[in-house]
Amino acid sequence: MGRKLIAYYPQMWDMFKKNWGSHYQKIKFEPSVHVKIINTGIIN
Repeated sequence: MGRKLIAYYPQMWDMFKKNWGSHYQKIKFEPSVHVKIINTGIIN
């Protein structure tokens, strides 16, 4: 998260970097997973 802010939103990062640990704890993530099954079978 921090690296993305640094790369794409450097001015916003400057505001948050001093207290990044406390800000990071408050971030709400909404994971999204996409799966494509390309083959089935038995694994030994």
